[in-house]
Amino acid sequence: AGRAARLAPFMAGVVVIIVFALQLAQSINWVDRAYVRGLGYASKSWQESTLLAYLQGLPPGTPIYSNGPDVILDRTERPAFKLPGRPKADSPRSQELFASRLEAMHDVLGPGGGLIVYFDGITWRNLVDGEELRSYMPLRVLFHSDQGTIYQVEAY
Repeated sequence: AGRAARLAPFMAGVVVIIVFALQLAQSINWVDRAYVRGLGYASKSWQESTLLAYLQGLPPGTPIYSNGPDVILDRTERPAFKLPGRPKADSPRSQELFASRLEAMHDVLGPGGGLIVYFDGITWRNLVDGEELRSYMPLRVLFHSDQGTIYQVEAY
């Protein structure tokens, strides 16, 4: 029992060193991938985005609504409004609020004036998407890429 008691701290130290070494290897791999590919909005897919490049060519002050206004601001330094959230089916107040937000959005965008930018990869915000918006207002596709679609309001 004496020898086992003396070895226990040593064995615990060995286990800690092994776990640390394995974690260090994974951390080095993660840092290397993050450096090469970038993280978040700094990733290569956002840096090389044709959707965002299209927005860069717009005249200053063009009104934009999007499910990713933070992406647009971060990558293009252009302000954008957030698309309306989906209304709750069982709430008349939510339906009314949604309708008023759609009307306000339509007024800001106007026929041919502003744009709606929908990023396919941003799905966690429970906002209306481009196809849903097409059921509320006439939209035409201005630009489409593997990252999403840019719509423009058409005249009724």
